[in-house]
Amino acid sequence: DALPLVSVIICTRNGASRIERCLRATERLRGRVEVIVVDDGSTDGTAKLVAQHFPQVILITQPAGGLSAARNRGADAAKGKILAYTDDDCEVDEDWVLALCEEFSRGAWSAVGGPNLPPPGSGLMAELLNHCEGAPTHVMLDDHQAEHLPGCNIAVTAEAFHRVGGFDERFRTAGDD
Repeated sequence: DALPLVSVIICTRNGASRIERCLRATERLRGRVEVIVVDDGSTDGTAKLVAQHFPQVILITQPAGGLSAARNRGADAAKGKILAYTDDDCEVDEDWVLALCEEFSRGAWSAVGGPNLPPPGSGLMAELLNHCEGAPTHVMLDDHQAEHLPGCNIAVTAEAFHRVGGFDERFRTAGDD
């Protein structure tokens, strides 16, 4: 079977100092991928940086409307059967999309994801925060079920996303997941 198209959606606000590493990581993704960046009213040149250095990325700019609105705007532009969200300060693993597709192929879930782990070499502070109670790494109940799916590592079928109406736009900052 051919892999489905996965729309990787990255929402950012004033992420010029973070997003380049994130987008470099998406360039290494394996699978069928389109990358969408939604710039939510940045004032630091984020959109210009993305447009100049990542012409393959679909760039959407909008006035500051909040994270949920940006996530919904990315979904509206997506062509993929799977919508995969990550944050502008994340570096996704090259096999992230393949792992998501494999899990979706089992047909048991409408949404999948996993923990948020610091990249190798992130330093002592990242490692310490990684082990704090309540950190995004502590989402897995077992090897296959999560307590919740953090917005930095969540994928949902486009069908299910639209059926539930997307993200609730009353929530404007992190935690809307």
